[in-house]
Amino acid sequence: MLTDSNSSTESALNATIRNASSEVTDQLTLAVVKWINGLIIILGLITNSLILVILSRSRKIGSGTTRIILMFLAATDLFIMVVELFLHYIPLHWQWFPIFYNDFSCGFAFWIQASITATSAWYLMLMTSERFAVVYFPIKAKIICTKRKIVGACIAIPLLSLVCFSYLLTDIRIVESKQFQDYMECAPKEQNERLFKSKIILWIMMYFFIPAIAIVTLNTAIVIRLSQAHKIQQQMTVRSGSVTEAGRKTGGGTSRKFIQSPSQQSASSQSIRKATTLVVAASITFVVLMIPRGVSTMMSLDIEWDYRNRDRFIFDHAAYQLQYLNHAINFFLYILANRNFRSELRKMMPCYKRKHASIKLRTAKLADSEVTQTTIME
Repeated sequence: MLTDSNSSTESALNATIRNASSEVTDQLTLAVVKWINGLIIILGLITNSLILVILSRSRKIGSGTTRIILMFLAATDLFIMVVELFLHYIPLHWQWFPIFYNDFSCGFAFWIQASITATSAWYLMLMTSERFAVVYFPIKAKIICTKRKIVGACIAIPLLSLVCFSYLLTDIRIVESKQFQDYMECAPKEQNERLFKSKIILWIMMYFFIPAIAIVTLNTAIVIRLSQAHKIQQQMTVRSGSVTEAGRKTGGGTSRKFIQSPSQQSASSQSIRKATTLVVAASITFVVLMIPRGVSTMMSLDIEWDYRNRDRFIFDHAAYQLQYLNHAINFFLYILANRNFRSELRKMMPCYKRKHASIKLRTAKLADSEVTQTTIME
């Protein structure tokens, strides 16, 4: 009997230790998530603001229509960070103020978040479609992809998104948090849990899976066409060079009006390639970073929004951070992919302005000294 008592006491002690260890692990995970999420929000606020400033300063980045979509995309990603900060991060992690007072406020917040994240993905799909039209149908693209039509599409997309996801307004209720003591959070209504799970799957399909399939397909076609065009351009450059050389040897020459230099021949294709590189870079990043979120939404969470094990808990939180990182790092992709973007960013830096001002000053002094010397000589 004494052995059984000691065994039960040891088992209870081990269980207590495991529970305490589990609580410490959960608290540590939440602390790491809190700080990573905060850093991503700060990064997104800064980088998307810089994108808007740089694009508004320079018209050399991308084509006119691509630049318009890039500005709408950056503005949407900036708004995503603002919404995440005030509707999720501060209320959940810092609890500075109770943002959720009733069921309607929960549903409204979820509706806004779902709509704007999908809007960002749809802008990326629109930009990829615009690049596809320019590469495959350059003449028709001048009629189809006008600035007015692109602006109209960019305005219509968020409105369509708000309408499409309006069904999320009435499925959310306010409940006591299972993770945070004395805190209220949002969860699906009990009678609509299974239906709500289906609606969430519909949202992730429209937010990630459908845009990802379209983006990958169109970008693959774009890359294939651009590689083919590059080979044809090289062949034409070689032929034009041989024709010019033959004309020189025969003495007849060839009219410069009909033979263009390699730089003139490639100017248009280089412009298209630069704008397309931006789109391809942003598209690849979207697909890669959003794959965990798509898998997580489809598999990790059961209909009661409870995690079955710690691994899925960690996986879902990691996927959530990657989702928002996707809306924060386009700035770095543009720096890597576009020389004009780098140049404009360099011009904004104080060190560049001081250097440019000193160069201007030295040039002005040199010009004045030359004028003075000329006057003396006369």
